[in-house]
Formats: sequence, structure tokens, C-alpha cells
Amino acid sequence: MKVWSGLVAAYVDGTLHFRSYRTVNGIVDVTEYFQEATNEEIEQVLAHERLAVDEADKVIKVADSWMRKRFSAVLATGILDQVRPRKIANKAKRFGIILETRRVNNKDVLAFPAAKADMKRLLTFLNEGFFEGELTGRLFQTNSQRVVQPPSGDEQ
Repeated sequence: MKVWSGLVAAYVDGTLHFRSYRTVNGIVDVTEYFQEATNEEIEQVLAHERLAVDEADKVIKVADSWMRKRFSAVLATGILDQVRPRKIANKAKRFGIILETRRVNNKDVLAFPAAKADMKRLLTFLNEGFFEGELTGRLFQTNSQRVVQPPSGDEQ
């Protein structure tokens, strides 16, 4: 169980103040407050050494406002620098998200999905938008508190 000591965030005069994106995002989805990533910022994320993207131009072309805010959050948090591709893929399986890893230049990389729906699930996952309920063990998506069905064979 996650226990926080001290103040996580404060809402003062119409502004949410916090020190840790990761901690506050565990309570409330704050990605909506990020500015939309520019095409150049999306390219920067997609060019990360831990990602493999077949068609970066296509990703930029289909990136809507929602996706652009999540790209901005991925860039701001540096999550791709913190977590290895294989760990991301393995953790995602718990939520029914199947991510492909590849070997490029003798290193594991995460294959960026080609389908827009899969792109959105990956961006949500990278921004820690999925979690397990502490009391029931049910799987949730933070933006809607919607229960995520486990992949078949993983039911408890």
C-alpha cells in the first residue's frame, strides 16, 4: 500500500501546486493541464533511443489534442529514461496491453504501435494512467476509474 507523508498538492487561487508529477498523478489525472506537444516535441519523444517507430510522420499526423498532451507529459516526466522497454512491456501485460519489444543495436527498444487506439493506450500507460485498486485488486484507468478486464488466463 502506498503511504504518503506530508502534503501531496495544494490548490491555491485557481492553481494546483505540486512537487512530484508521479505522486499527484496517482491521485488525479493532471495530463489535461499540460500544453499540447508541438510536432518537434513529438518527434523528440519518438526519436528516443528506447523507442522504435516505423512511421513517425503518421504518428504526428494522427496525433490529436489528447495525444499531444500525453506526449508533452512523457517528455516532461522523462519516463523513457527511467524505465527499460522490457519492464514497460511486462508491466503493461497486467492491464491487457500487449507491447512489442525489439533488439536494435544490441539494445531492447519498445515498438511504438501503428494503430491510433494502441498509441493512446501506450501513452496512457507511460503516463501511469492505469493502476490496481488496493482493496479489491481490480484494475483501473485513471481518467474514468473504468475497470480494466485482465487478459484471459490471468483471472484471479
